[in-house]
Amino acid sequence: MKAFTFLFLFGLCGFLITSCAHKDDTDLQKDQLTLPYGQWVDAEGASWLLADSILDSRCPNNPLILCIWEGVAEGQITMDIAGTKYQVPFQVRGMCTPGPDPCGNTLDTLGYHIQFVGLDPYPVEVDEIPQQDYILKLEVKKL
Repeated sequence: MKAFTFLFLFGLCGFLITSCAHKDDTDLQKDQLTLPYGQWVDAEGASWLLADSILDSRCPNNPLILCIWEGVAEGQITMDIAGTKYQVPFQVRGMCTPGPDPCGNTLDTLGYHIQFVGLDPYPVEVDEIPQQDYILKLEVKKL
């Protein structure tokens, strides 16, 4: 019986040691970018810019405002790859909290996997947010 208990405990320890969680290598290669409006950011072999008009119809986070739908913010970023500029569209849903379902669209384009994560500041009133105040959050991975 002691031999069985010893083997069981030994096997359990081996299982626990080999099953420790580790971060997937693909996650380690993702760059999380923050693009302040009008500023170039270099990452993953390209330059990224948020400088085009943003249309923001996200439902304000205000208990006094009743919205029929969550709304969306959309626009485009500029990618500069080796001196060639490309326009890449984005959409970010309103009333969305980061979690397993993405708040923004996902694109595989120009050799990159791009996940749009969020757009700050989030509206709290129906007043328009000045374009220069926007900051776009995205995750980028070179394919």
